[in-house]
Amino acid sequence: MSKHLNTNDLNAITKSGETVLWTGSPASRIRLPTINTIPLYFSGFIVIVFFALSLIRPIFLLWAVPGGVTIVIYIIVYLLIRATIIYRVTNQRIIIFSNFMSQSIRQINVEDIKEVELQNHHDDTGTITFDKKSWSSLLYWSPNPTSSLLPPRFESINAPNEVYKIIQKIRDNQVHNKNVVPPNPALS
Repeated sequence: MSKHLNTNDLNAITKSGETVLWTGSPASRIRLPTINTIPLYFSGFIVIVFFALSLIRPIFLLWAVPGGVTIVIYIIVYLLIRATIIYRVTNQRIIIFSNFMSQSIRQINVEDIKEVELQNHHDDTGTITFDKKSWSSLLYWSPNPTSSLLPPRFESINAPNEVYKIIQKIRDNQVHNKNVVPPNPALS
């Protein structure tokens, strides 16, 4: 687990009494299309238009070249961010940890999760999104999956069905433990 993180960073975010059930990271390849890449497609279209117009009037290169450079920089930053993300599922929390330029940690207590959505991709990866309905992710955009502008999610993970089953099992155990009434010692 190189990922520019050391073991102390990962262990420091695990509370005592927590059991780590799964740890993973996004697949190392870029997946297109996603909601994060819509601005990339739009920018690419605009750059192509300006390059075409520059054949008629070279002045349009003033817009086409910076646009092309911006797209390349976006892709590089996106891949660098993904290379630093670690996802973790414990018996109590869902944790999304990123160490790109600064540490970013998103945590969700399992008992607070209202909805879990699994989306399988054609390349045997998948994305698990938590509480998607409470976020208006179409209004915001960020290349960083740890951004607070987007619903928490495990993006493009391998074996998503197994991770989904682990999360559902934890949620079921939480519900079961809430419904169990402890014995009253006064009645004994």
